Amino acid sequence: MNISARDGEIRRQDAPEESALLRSEKGMVLIVTMVMLVMLTMLGVYALSTSTTELHIAGNYRNEQIAFYNCNEAEAYGPNNQSILTGIVPNVVNSFPSGTTFQPVVMPSGATGQTQYRVEYICTSQAPPGLGYTSSDTAAYHFLVTIVGKGANASSECVVEHEVIRLLPMDANQLLSLLDC
Repeated sequence: MNISARDGEIRRQDAPEESALLRSEKGMVLIVTMVMLVMLTMLGVYALSTSTTELHIAGNYRNEQIAFYNCNEAEAYGPNNQSILTGIVPNVVNSFPSGTTFQPVVMPSGATGQTQYRVEYICTSQAPPGLGYTSSDTAAYHFLVTIVGKGANASSECVVEHEVIRLLPMDANQLLSLLDC
């Protein structure tokens, strides 16, 4: 590279091989711009994909919460109905509803989704100690309550099972004939 000074100005004079190199780099701006554009496009596609996945996760969580709350409300409202428990007669009618079906729960809140329950007789035993009853004259009927709550779509489901014990006073001879637990 040669530097010349004329009239107080300093000018740079490029060697012939450097000026050819600079002239061949004029298309680099286009290539760098295209690479940056492709990278930004890939970043946008990734952000969109992540947002869609997060949206699906939030929707599934919401559906599962609806199923859980439906189960919870049905557990408090439907199967603990004493008329259902008294309608089950051990060794005669062992479940409500009969067979292997489930009973739909109609809830006062108008909850969305489909909630069903089933009450099955398990066995009869003496009353557990500590309840204020004597075990010699009180029978404990054990029932299994199964509640199936569905969310807004068919894939979200909540199943709750719990045991209910109904205590009935009876004479000792009758109690001994019923014990099967």
